[in-house]
Amino acid sequence: MVESHLNRPQTLSQRLFAIDFVLNYLRWSKAMVMVLNLHEALRNFPAFSRQLPCKDLMFTRYECQQPTKAQQFFLQSNFIVYVLDGKRIFIKNKKFGDIRDGACAFVRIGTHVSIMEEGVGWCLMTIFIPDDFFKQIIRDNLKNIPLTNFPEAWANHVILLEVNDLCKSFLFSMLWYFTQTPPPQENFDNVV
Repeated sequence: MVESHLNRPQTLSQRLFAIDFVLNYLRWSKAMVMVLNLHEALRNFPAFSRQLPCKDLMFTRYECQQPTKAQQFFLQSNFIVYVLDGKRIFIKNKKFGDIRDGACAFVRIGTHVSIMEEGVGWCLMTIFIPDDFFKQIIRDNLKNIPLTNFPEAWANHVILLEVNDLCKSFLFSMLWYFTQTPPPQENFDNVV
């Protein structure tokens, strides 16, 4: 079982922190005006990140230059994030959780708030995955998917994923593509 940072606070100090955090969030949210479309910003402004497009998927590696303590962002595609360094707190639908270095998470489509702690960076690798990609996988494998005992509808907007040795090997092997100069050619998807 993966240890989750998204669980409800258990101790009194954790509960007090959560209350203080929510009150501060309410103050910060009044100051937020712009909602950033993260996928479009990274795709259309390549200076923000190193990119590796692969058919409908987009792999990126970037250091977040979040201009304010709290930033709303919109995801038009789900993404898997692997945190290389740093920490952010994500908020959606009155639920919050932190994602820190070494963690891997699946973040769902929608509008989220990212809270940064002063002096803490945020360097990450993301894989943007459109819904159509998942739909196609389900269609292709429908006969292998049990149609009973479905889990409860998605309650969390951020789902922590287990990072085993195989996963780490894949993620770190992808970093090589982001450090190439010049970056891989557009026909990279023919290799995969």
